[in-house]
Order: sequence, then C-alpha cells, then structure tokens
Amino acid sequence: MGWADEVRHFSPAGDPELGDPGGDRMDPDLMRRLDWGRKESGRTFTVTDGWRSEADQDRLRREGQTLYTASAHPLGKGVDGYSEGWTLLEMYQHWSQYRFWGYGLYPFTKSGKPAIHLDTMDRQLGRALVWVRLKSGRYVYAPDPAFWAAWLEILRAGA
Repeated sequence: MGWADEVRHFSPAGDPELGDPGGDRMDPDLMRRLDWGRKESGRTFTVTDGWRSEADQDRLRREGQTLYTASAHPLGKGVDGYSEGWTLLEMYQHWSQYRFWGYGLYPFTKSGKPAIHLDTMDRQLGRALVWVRLKSGRYVYAPDPAFWAAWLEILRAGA
C-alpha cells in the first residue's frame, strides 16, 4: 500500500519533487511524519528532493553535489525541503520532534533558501545522525568539532 491515501498535506501530483508519481516509492512512515509535522506547524513544507534512482545518486556524486554513498533518497526514505519564513535552525527545532533518523542542515543551496534533509533510514546507531553540508560541499557530522563550528556559524548568521 502506498502513502498517498494516508496523508493530507502531500500528494504525488501536488508534490512532483517527491519523485513519486504513483505514490509507491516513498516510505509511508516518512510521509506520515512529514504530514504530522506539516499539520502541527501550520506552514507549508516545500519538498525540493525526494526519491531518486541509484543512477541519479551516482550522477550527483560525480558532479560533487553529494558525497554520501548510502543515501536515504534511493530507498524512498529521505526528503530535502524548506518552510518559507523559517530559519534553518527553526526548521531543525520543529522537525526534530518527529523522530527522524537523519537530519541534514543545508545552509547553502542553489536556490539560496536554507533547506533541511529528513529521513527514516535506520543506520543502526541507536540515535539520529545530524550533519551540516558546508559551502564547500563537505559534510560534517555531530559530534565532530567541525560540526559544532558549523553549527555556531549558522547561529551567528541567523540562518
């Protein structure tokens, strides 16, 4: 069973960037959490990237747009997006309530709008994985000191 009949605020046709025209590629648990968070926030969450094929993932790696080989996106377990009018840290604060397994903070995007990655991919860590993608494209992960330096920079910038 797909997710489209279970959620109110997202749909295969209304959210083409999910990459799930049949409503059967995205993880229903992910979509329920997104729907719940969208409902409680009262704000639109614009998906900028959802499901992608392994070929798309390989292309993004070749182009230097991602370094991650075990991405949640080809599994249908990850989305990137933003809420208009919220800073990156406000987005993180809101979405961290919904118990995702991965949170990526992207202060630098092609659109100029900070975005957040949310996923339900269990990495067998016993905790969520949190990272920041730097302007250079490098990813830094908590609790590495480079992550905290990036976190402070986001705070200072008010992103």
